[in-house]
Amino acid sequence: MHTNYPILVIDDEPFLRSTLCMVLHKVGYQTEEAQSGSQALDKVAAQPFDLVFLDLQLPDCDGLELLPQIRKIQPRTPVLVLTANGSLEKAIEALRMGAHEYLLKPIEPGQIITQVDDILRERMVSEEELKSEADSCGESSTEAGDFLEPEKEDLPQILTVGNILLDMQSHNVMMQGRLINLPPCTFEYLVILIRHAPQPVQYQLLVGESQGYWLSEVEAQDLAQWRIYRLRKAIEEDHNNPKYIISVPGYGYQFAITDGKVLD
Repeated sequence: MHTNYPILVIDDEPFLRSTLCMVLHKVGYQTEEAQSGSQALDKVAAQPFDLVFLDLQLPDCDGLELLPQIRKIQPRTPVLVLTANGSLEKAIEALRMGAHEYLLKPIEPGQIITQVDDILRERMVSEEELKSEADSCGESSTEAGDFLEPEKEDLPQILTVGNILLDMQSHNVMMQGRLINLPPCTFEYLVILIRHAPQPVQYQLLVGESQGYWLSEVEAQDLAQWRIYRLRKAIEEDHNNPKYIISVPGYGYQFAITDGKVLD
């Protein structure tokens, strides 16, 4: 995928840093490296980046302290947090502070590329939509016919349930006349809930199927809670009184559907 600027990798482990950069180089991405928080801030202040990888354990500062400083300088640049299982709570806190996504170490090369491609594709879609809105002088709706531009006819690209359409390629959701673009991971949560509907989905299963992380029940509940919060904020008219994504206390979440129809 074409990018305008490099990807910044912030990590104090030379081997991980160089390996990550090598994986990105192989598929055509440019990279810059930083081994400390101070070095990272210097680089962020000096030039724009398309994406930032941020390790939460740095020699001169806590990654959670560095995150808001990066976002203040480059507010539209996605930050992807790197963490070990032992610091999962910090990773969830990073999401609350505006990090776009996180990856658990050790990281598979294929997982890295998939995440980067998805995040940058999402950013491109978001920027194109902003430009389109500006060009159309603030028109507030998108025609359903403009929702999908399939690249390959043989791909099972659309998931339809009731009055909701999900574009599996662009992560767009069309519902009640609204076009919503979801982050890749949040989109996966919605897909999993819909595929299991009307049955509720257990916390561990929801996290495992959508993110590939098999966590303890407590960890899965904490992570799912934050993801569901983001999903409700995006698709519910009132996220404090959801009618689509229903909590099943002590178990998980359920997508409100019966007999193939979304509950209204």
